[in-house]
Amino acid sequence: MASITHLQVVDFGPAGPLRCQRCKAYVNPFMTFVNGGREVSCNFCGHNSPVAEEYFCRLGPDGRRQDVYERPELCCGSVEFAASPEYMVRCSFACGTTGQQNKSILHVYECLCPSRTDATHRQQHLAFTVSLLIAPTNECTECLRR
Repeated sequence: MASITHLQVVDFGPAGPLRCQRCKAYVNPFMTFVNGGREVSCNFCGHNSPVAEEYFCRLGPDGRRQDVYERPELCCGSVEFAASPEYMVRCSFACGTTGQQNKSILHVYECLCPSRTDATHRQQHLAFTVSLLIAPTNECTECLRR
């Protein structure tokens, strides 16, 4: 029986995770570190972006970071990045505050041509619609106090 593995949460603090300056891709196991570890080469667009001093690590003789297995974002296929303040959503209600709000829901399902021809697509669409109807609302606690 396969075991369930939970995603590791990676928190880079207020600065947020390392990202490509050109295409905004997040740091991942397929990016390569160059220039002695001072820059990262994006695996999507090829652009070299500087590495912040607090994230810097020397490269080993094989050209890889020496801490690659200590950082989930560099050795795991999937991680969860803690959102930095710039990505915290402002209240869309009347008060305009920032802060702790209910989580939003993102639901993605495949709808390529082959899957749309069978009942799976209809069942996924129905399940998605029902989940939206029963999902909690994203109300701001500051607005509710007024």
